[in-house]
Amino acid sequence: MALHYFGRISAKIFQKAKTNGKFKGAELVGLKYEPLYDFYRAEFGSVAFKVVSDDYVTNTSGTGIVHQAPGFGEDDYRVCLKHGIFDGKEVLPPCPLDDVGRFVSPIEKFKGMYIKDADHHICDDLRERLRLFKKEAIAHKYPFCWRSDTPLIYRTIPSWFVAVTELRERLLENNKRTYWVPEHVQEGRFHNWLADCKDWTISRSRYWGTPIPIWMSDEGEEMVAVGSVAELEQLSGVKGITNLHRQYIDGITIPSQKGTGKILKRVTDVFDCWFESGSMPYAQNHYPFENAEKFKNTFPADFIAEGLDQTRGWFYTLLVLGTALFDTCPFQNVIVNGLVLAEDGSKMSKSKKNYPDPKLVIDEHGSDALRLYLINSPVVRAEPLKFKEAGVRDVVKDVLLQWYNAYRFFVQAVRRYVTETGEPFNSDIANSAKIENIMDKWIVSSSNSLLKAIAEEMKAYRLYNVTPKLETFIDHLTRCEASVHFEMLPQCDESKIDLEIERTVEAMQSVVKVGRTLRVRKNIPSRTPVSEFIVCNVDEDFIRRVKEMDYFIKKELNVHGNIVATSDIRQYSVKLEASPDNRLLGQRLGKKFREVNQAIKSLTHEQLVQFLKTREVVLCGERITSEELIVISKFVGTEKNYFADDCSNGTLILNTEVSQELMELGFCRETTSMVQQLRKKAGLNFDDKVDVFVTGKSSPQIVEILKKHTSFIEQHLKGMQVFFETPKSERPVVISSEMNVDRINNDNDHVVVVTLVR
Repeated sequence: MALHYFGRISAKIFQKAKTNGKFKGAELVGLKYEPLYDFYRAEFGSVAFKVVSDDYVTNTSGTGIVHQAPGFGEDDYRVCLKHGIFDGKEVLPPCPLDDVGRFVSPIEKFKGMYIKDADHHICDDLRERLRLFKKEAIAHKYPFCWRSDTPLIYRTIPSWFVAVTELRERLLENNKRTYWVPEHVQEGRFHNWLADCKDWTISRSRYWGTPIPIWMSDEGEEMVAVGSVAELEQLSGVKGITNLHRQYIDGITIPSQKGTGKILKRVTDVFDCWFESGSMPYAQNHYPFENAEKFKNTFPADFIAEGLDQTRGWFYTLLVLGTALFDTCPFQNVIVNGLVLAEDGSKMSKSKKNYPDPKLVIDEHGSDALRLYLINSPVVRAEPLKFKEAGVRDVVKDVLLQWYNAYRFFVQAVRRYVTETGEPFNSDIANSAKIENIMDKWIVSSSNSLLKAIAEEMKAYRLYNVTPKLETFIDHLTRCEASVHFEMLPQCDESKIDLEIERTVEAMQSVVKVGRTLRVRKNIPSRTPVSEFIVCNVDEDFIRRVKEMDYFIKKELNVHGNIVATSDIRQYSVKLEASPDNRLLGQRLGKKFREVNQAIKSLTHEQLVQFLKTREVVLCGERITSEELIVISKFVGTEKNYFADDCSNGTLILNTEVSQELMELGFCRETTSMVQQLRKKAGLNFDDKVDVFVTGKSSPQIVEILKKHTSFIEQHLKGMQVFFETPKSERPVVISSEMNVDRINNDNDHVVVVTLVR
């Protein structure tokens, strides 16, 4: 046994084990041994029962000795054929099992037993004959039928096959001429499968299936491959053949074409269904019997798509048959998707019911949500997906509802426009050159940029790049509170793309994103105004864009003071810090890295500003690029009311001091928000007229605060009148609710009751 195995079991089995000798496996090759049974000694005694070697045996598992059963294993067959145990033609490998797995002659002692049932009987027999050294159970991989969950047995049988090995070089060349997404599947998994391809068995010993159209004499000396119904009728003399299933053609015979007088009968096998799948490009057009022109115009196909498992299935059989018949690949472009698994990572199984009913998922969340979830998952990158219904739910919440709200806002704006102007809405306004609002311009430009990007990505079959762009656009659109007159255009109009505006709005959005994060981290509600945001960035172009968007940044971040944007970052206690990419620079510079690292630490503010502009610097005679040197800005101030975030676009500082006036305006914003929520809950349209009554629940103080800002509240409620008193009883109440408008302190004295009345 192998040394590693002996060391593992010696203490457990051999109490006083002694090693007499050690040998390399190669030194044992050719040694003969006594078989446990003599069933095949007469037939194979002169060539078998000897030690052979092969590199598929490992020293990491098992005993290091592998019994060869060439009738039941691919490696066993290959090794025994290589060492002359049989030749595969006149002498076949022994196979002592019938078609249902029972022993047959010459295994007389166990004849008629099912192979798995015989295991215990064999062990008992070996023990009785003192041939059993040790019996134990071990865990190892074993094939099971995925339908019946019963153990399978591999067995060699005669079969028809396509000599794929003779096509290997052409297969590899034709694969290079196709375009795959993702590309790594073509260059990796599929290429490797082709490079190591084996001959393809295309016959199956079944009743149902497409009969293999080969007629052969009993001894196999003469055979005819029939290419059409007409040819079968001509060769057999049988007319009116219309059904090619086995029960209709197995009885048809063909006289010998060599004049021997022998009768040719159809072979009993049917085609592997993958042979039929690979024949799809021809069979769908009934080629070559008709539609030759149509076939010529559509072959090879522009595009196909299937799962990663089809690298050994449909993709493979298409290529094999296309190469064998026409020396070309039947498809030009292919998208490979990964496999959708159950939530726990196991294969989805009807019997285990380990996945939600797709129909119920669609009924509850909608087909669009399911599509978007799948198309934005690892599946489109040929990676597996653990399907989670919660993910589909999140798509509805985070994407589709945002899109719906944007559309709803648009419809309401159109209705308001029609009501207030008395004119019909003209959607061509989006194409108008008279648009002056920069956010409206951004919407028109970015929508066309989106359409252009989608068209480019779809043309390249990169679906995984489409949905992130779409989701980003929806997110930016729904967060934009400017007046919107917008219609998604069916085609990109590049004349309406203004990259300058898009970059400016992108700068604004980056500031707003960080600003919102700062509010959350300091627990300042979005409806509570703040006095000041400071944007520090040495990039003067970025600062210019931020200044241009000052009005919108104030609105988005609810700033009732100043947005300070400056490139003179040091006046707000912000400094630049540089750090090397240790891995990149270390590998490139070696021993000189320490000297360069010291020089990096000594860079001045002015030098770092220049580096950010030129994206390179020379230190100690070495050119350092922006890929190797990282520069960030960092707030080092000590002001108590300043709270900062250092990000890729500089440093953003929030003045966290909330004055009494700002606090009161926050109360007002909370109140107006509550009114809008009540209108929505009551199902009111924007043109349904109601009045608002606000009263204090426990203290009149909050009412006095809100009353002081009546004009501010009514301005935000757009036409609704606000009264700070209890509504008269004769006026019908639409809806009423209470809330605490103090989101910072949750002071019970700041609870109000809001009532909408007609």
